[in-house]
Amino acid sequence: MNTIYSTTCTSRNKVDVEGLFTQGFSQFDGWIDEMCQQFLQSTDSCDNLNISQLKMLFMDTNIPEKQIGMADYLDDFQHNILPHCSHLASPTYIGHMTSPLPNFVNQLSRLVMILNQNMMKIESCRGLCFLERQVLGMLHQEVFGLDEKCYQQYVQHASYNFGCFTSGGTVANITAMWIARNKMQNRSDNVQKKGIIIGSELMHYSFDKAADLLGLTLIRVPFDDHYQISIPHLAEALNKAKQQQQPIVSLVAIAGTTDFGSVDPISDMAKLAQLHQAYLHVDGAWGGAMILCEEGKVLLKNIEMADSVTIDGHKQLMTPIGCGILLTKDVDTLDEIRKEAPYAIRSTSLDQGRFTLEGTRPAMALYLHAAFHLLGKDGFGELLSKSLNRAKMMAKMLEETDEFELVHTPRMNLMVYRYLPVSYRGRTLTKEENENVSAFNVVLQKRQRALGNTFVSRTKRVTNLYPDQPLVLFRAVMLNPLTTRSDIQTVLADQLVIAENLEKEVQDKRIILGDYQ
Repeated sequence: MNTIYSTTCTSRNKVDVEGLFTQGFSQFDGWIDEMCQQFLQSTDSCDNLNISQLKMLFMDTNIPEKQIGMADYLDDFQHNILPHCSHLASPTYIGHMTSPLPNFVNQLSRLVMILNQNMMKIESCRGLCFLERQVLGMLHQEVFGLDEKCYQQYVQHASYNFGCFTSGGTVANITAMWIARNKMQNRSDNVQKKGIIIGSELMHYSFDKAADLLGLTLIRVPFDDHYQISIPHLAEALNKAKQQQQPIVSLVAIAGTTDFGSVDPISDMAKLAQLHQAYLHVDGAWGGAMILCEEGKVLLKNIEMADSVTIDGHKQLMTPIGCGILLTKDVDTLDEIRKEAPYAIRSTSLDQGRFTLEGTRPAMALYLHAAFHLLGKDGFGELLSKSLNRAKMMAKMLEETDEFELVHTPRMNLMVYRYLPVSYRGRTLTKEENENVSAFNVVLQKRQRALGNTFVSRTKRVTNLYPDQPLVLFRAVMLNPLTTRSDIQTVLADQLVIAENLEKEVQDKRIILGDYQ
């Protein structure tokens, strides 16, 4: 069933090109508000087109010769674009790490867009330049906990920084490796050999990009039974690099792996980094925000020992997409990548563009500044603690079924599990049987996504259940504060219905699972 919107504005008048800059469009506010509210209350099931059909809607590559009115454009958007957008905020859409947004973001987004500040240069952002630095100081204090005198001395200092904003965790991680590479080159006489980055097999693929861009070698070492980097394997890799005289650029610890939510042993890694004079970066894009709740502080113990930490605001800090943060422990760290130009970002300026990979950037810090004030530390603590409890609740629900197999007990607010067809339950499976189960789960997940009422994502990982064989797994994320026990039950019930029908198709040989490996 398609979502029906009532067109609250019937004015089809066009304005001239100049009028687009001088006239208001407030007459359309009610219409847009209604579209937004109904969209937020919908699921992907309202979209009755498949991917091939969607492609056909967007095949015309000719820029229109003549302008159309705002009402006509909104009418087209309402009927031909909006119904096909993903409903990430739905409480039964628990497959991704995208944050649902608190309602105050709707109003703030108008300010961010209308102000249209460019955070690269003080001349194009004035007061928001200092607000951005203030927000970095707020988050830095939670992670690194330096003394108050330090924050007062450096929070608005032109040449020192507590970190920088980026467009996301990928750019933040690349920036951290850029810093580490430059530090290594500045201290090492052996710059002819490729430097190396070392982390676990669960490292985010942004480090593959960083290694490629920076001319480095990426080494992934095994993880242990807790899905944390294996310290013995890490030590072995470091010793081997030392013997081969390979410069060690950085060790990467993960604070919240994207599949298991595990946190690497930061203290042990910090000691090894110090021993080998290596930079230690913590990729906390997912889990770093947990520092704002008491349980999270336990999970992130010793995070202050890192040289830098990535946190994504658009994940657990509830800001719109495009808000990544790199925090650096030392206030002069970003000087390693400082770049200037005679026509802008001059050496004596307050321009943050001197210290960022990206040039032009929007004022995403305003969203986080507002969230810190409107939610407060207590509010964030409550939201994050409840998300951890939701994960425990879902894990318990899975453990109480025969149909689902929980891969691990979640420590953070996400988990992986899989469905076991009837003939595969209650016993150890062969490699071929696991391949059949994986193929079954691929089809199950695709059908659930196509129906659009509920959603979980999927991954493929080696687990402790079968250490020598990667398994296809469902991945559930418990971030959404509106997700209830009933919503989780709905997600699992959908999977059970789909699985039951799929099992019948397999038995009747109406589908060959081998095609879906």
